Amino acid sequence: MKLSFTEENKKQKKAQEFNTDIDEDNYIGEKGTSIFGGWLGDHDKRTKKSFRAFLVLLLAFVLLIGGTVFSVKGSINYKAFVKGNTTDIGVTLNYSVSNAKVTLKNVFSDKNHDLTIVQLGYSSQSHELLPAQGINYGINIITKSKEDIPANLKVEYGLLGTDGDGYLFLKGKLKEQSYQVFLTNHLDLSVDENYEVDNNTAKLSDELSLTSEISRNSYQNMDDNGIVTDNEDEGLLDKVNFRVNSYSDSTKIYDGSFLKSDGSINYEKVIDVMALSDLKSSTKQLIQKGKEQLKAIDLRIEEYEGRLNINEKDTQSQELLDEAKEQKEKVEKKQMEYEEQLKNYSNIIFSKKDFGKTQTEVNIIEESKLNAK
Repeated sequence: MKLSFTEENKKQKKAQEFNTDIDEDNYIGEKGTSIFGGWLGDHDKRTKKSFRAFLVLLLAFVLLIGGTVFSVKGSINYKAFVKGNTTDIGVTLNYSVSNAKVTLKNVFSDKNHDLTIVQLGYSSQSHELLPAQGINYGINIITKSKEDIPANLKVEYGLLGTDGDGYLFLKGKLKEQSYQVFLTNHLDLSVDENYEVDNNTAKLSDELSLTSEISRNSYQNMDDNGIVTDNEDEGLLDKVNFRVNSYSDSTKIYDGSFLKSDGSINYEKVIDVMALSDLKSSTKQLIQKGKEQLKAIDLRIEEYEGRLNINEKDTQSQELLDEAKEQKEKVEKKQMEYEEQLKNYSNIIFSKKDFGKTQTEVNIIEESKLNAK
């Protein structure tokens, strides 16, 4: 029987397919395993797609691990930075029991770092809740080792007047590191404000209570401002804390000395640099602003008077002239007040007695005593 051209052609085609040489690069064995060939395996489209997906997953995994490591390292470095520097200026500190609030207004040191001063701002409310005499506060400094404290360190805490800011003086060349300072309130506000606790008893009580309370909570509990925080509300010691580093960027440096030639603290210079200099500067700005206002008012007065010389019946110009003259009197009166204020700032002299009865005792507590968790 004779085959048609189409059927014969199909048979020849099948025979050719049967005798075709095996392409080892693309051959799939009986069990579905691929025979690798060429660069990075076979060149099947499905294989290439799977390989690209694998590379994407691998890259994502590497980035995840790298990001995690970087984040942990960054967090550790930031905590080390916070722990090693002065607490941010402007931070509000809350006393743990009375809830009185004070502000870390300034930290200053002189050029040779012989004296470091911390200025705490008291609001009217905090003056009601806290003692007005420095003797009724406790000063506690926590450090890794007592060797980190200058052998000749002298401390003092007092308030400038009964309604002024608090000043903590640290006299002695501190090391280039931070120190955790705790101020404790010793005054029982249920008794007369002039009541003073026994200094020796307070010193011992401070150290025992402070180490006990911090140990219970953990000295490592520190927020982003370098302030040790409490986990529990069981503390009976009314306290605030902050960090001080005489060499921090946020610590302002006075290009001179805060000490007199005999080595004692020059309180007049301290107040002049830390408080009065800003007051003088702001008052001078107010005086300059007043001078500019007076010039502008004089120009208006000249203009209105000129109009009235031309037309005496110009009632609107007369009203404007009267208002300008009245305004000038007010500005001139203010100018006199500002000038007198600036004169007082320049003539005032502060001394140790202006800080009242100050606290000069200090507890130096080593971190090892805190049993930090």
